[in-house]
Amino acid sequence: MESYDELIASKITRVSESGFDINPDQLNQNLFPFQRHIVQKALKAGRYAIFADCGLGKTLMQLCFAEEVVKFTSRPVVILTPLAVAAQTLNEARKFQVEGVVRWMPEMAQNAYLPDVIYVAHYEQLDSLPVDEFVGVILDESSILKNFTGATKRAILEAFSDTPYKLACTATPSPNDLNEIGNHSEFLNVLDAQDMRAKWFVRDEGMNNYRLQCGRAVGTSSIYPFVLSEIQVRFPLSSGYQYGQVYFLAINRSLRPAHKLSANAGIIGVDVDQLQ
Repeated sequence: MESYDELIASKITRVSESGFDINPDQLNQNLFPFQRHIVQKALKAGRYAIFADCGLGKTLMQLCFAEEVVKFTSRPVVILTPLAVAAQTLNEARKFQVEGVVRWMPEMAQNAYLPDVIYVAHYEQLDSLPVDEFVGVILDESSILKNFTGATKRAILEAFSDTPYKLACTATPSPNDLNEIGNHSEFLNVLDAQDMRAKWFVRDEGMNNYRLQCGRAVGTSSIYPFVLSEIQVRFPLSSGYQYGQVYFLAINRSLRPAHKLSANAGIIGVDVDQLQ
């Protein structure tokens, strides 16, 4: 007879992985060990979110993610960035020897064939992208998805709804903002934003006041791994990482079931106060 914990575990819906395995030694040698682990995990998941604090190398990680997807599929990938960040991304690619990274120009859409490279475009160029040509899309500063009714958010979700490989990167997610959580979930093809709220939350008084439903498994330790395939990282040394070594640190007992029950989610050094 199964135990109660086993029964609960059997009821949890897991996000299916859609990526591929890769030997971490094959990744860009400029990656720190914790970055290499994240990129490997993102490639395995196929659709993933990296919520890493400022200065932890999200640009390099997303470039390496894109590089490996292009190699594996022999199809192009596009990185969408804010206008001022596009040039910085190209500079980072040159700095870290990530090959095949070019700036997107709208006239490229007229070509009958797009070379298998990484294209860097800014969000204002979304309308000029032949989205069906791209096997992967990466959102730099993915908090652009925050606005539930925003035109850019709707355009991104519609344009890339069937794209196989997706990566969302930001240093400023809002874990208590259900709209932002739901929009990331929908972008990553995990669960529709409205379905997520209906499944896990009930509305209190007010326009956008929700609370977690009672009796929903183990609360935050089950909802966050279900909603997102993600990794959340603060400063690596303070989160159990040391350069050259990899450690995992669960900083709150209530988060430990998430490590055991979720195949895709990794929570490293997350600020627990933000999750509650």
